[in-house]
Amino acid sequence: MSETSGQTRSALLKSSITLFSQRGYADVGIREIADAAGANIASIKYHFGSKKDLYLAAVAEVMGRNNSENAWKDLSEVPDDPRLAAQELIQFLRHSLKHLIPPGSSVESCSSLMIREALHPSEAFDSIVENLLIPNNEGLINLLGKLVPDADRPHLNNLAGSVMGQIMHIRIFRPFVERLRGVDLSNPDQLDQMAMHIAQFTLRGLGLKEIFIFEAIQSARETEAQFVQENKS
Repeated sequence: MSETSGQTRSALLKSSITLFSQRGYADVGIREIADAAGANIASIKYHFGSKKDLYLAAVAEVMGRNNSENAWKDLSEVPDDPRLAAQELIQFLRHSLKHLIPPGSSVESCSSLMIREALHPSEAFDSIVENLLIPNNEGLINLLGKLVPDADRPHLNNLAGSVMGQIMHIRIFRPFVERLRGVDLSNPDQLDQMAMHIAQFTLRGLGLKEIFIFEAIQSARETEAQFVQENKS
């Protein structure tokens, strides 16, 4: 792929992410995407094949950006030790909120796309679920299984749904949450307190003992503080 061809592909991807995030799949035409990218309409077929394939590429792009900071990457290798698994869950919650809340980020685009897809499923719905959501969901279920090893699959599915429900509540209803609770989630400390509340609530809901929860949260805080200190030096 030539440099010019690569630039055209990147421009199409960028414009499609912006437009799909703002208005959803059905309300955006390929000519509009091409015009916004400064490209001709045939370039979409050349680089992606179809509007559906371009949409899938856009979703995959925003879900995969900043991969080293991607919350789902935390679940790629789940420890067998329940205490370490609890710390991993806490880190997942903290990183999820950290990257979902700040406006204008790639994850903001991702969550906007996903919310629109959930409200108005497109022809790409099955592909998104099978190729992107199921692998992430399996990682979360695997992690929860380390904390409640006796839980069957239906129960683990419900637990995973509860965890994601708490995260998405904050993301979708952020203005209401801030007004009702008197918090400013653009403040990293207050956002971290919210993440820790969700962590405690979740771990208690799993039936874990208070001493276990306390030690897991303390360890997670110490690990995060060490990480911050190392990155300052």
